[in-house]
Amino acid sequence: MGLGDITSSIAYRYNVGAGILSARRRQVYVHLCSINIETGRAATSAEVWKSIARTNPGIPQHSINPRFVELKRQLVVREDGIVACSVTGRECVGWEAIMDVKAIDVPRARKPKTTHARVAQLEEQLREASETIVSLRKELARNGGGFTLDGG
Repeated sequence: MGLGDITSSIAYRYNVGAGILSARRRQVYVHLCSINIETGRAATSAEVWKSIARTNPGIPQHSINPRFVELKRQLVVREDGIVACSVTGRECVGWEAIMDVKAIDVPRARKPKTTHARVAQLEEQLREASETIVSLRKELARNGGGFTLDGG
């Protein structure tokens, strides 16, 4: 089994189990994954909001938009260029759920004080990523190699 076998749904389940994703972030992440898979393209925040609003009427769009940057910082989504939004009719940032561990780019620190501080930060992120991969592989082995977004 290579790193490509670790899908976004496994990463999602791991993050939920570890208490990393808040309820709203989980909601945004699940709907983004669903749209990415169904359409085969990146989704805009308005498209994700519309998808969420189908099952949760009255949810304000402004409660969804900030979650994308938070999820990006958590390395589970990434910006994927500019796409035409089916909700607003405008060109907007497209978001994609990270579908495998190989695709994760380590973000730049905002303002590292020194090169040594940056190296230490990257080493810590690498250690955490390695631990996550080990945990995900164990979970994958325990569950027979497959997951769905609904946890089944």
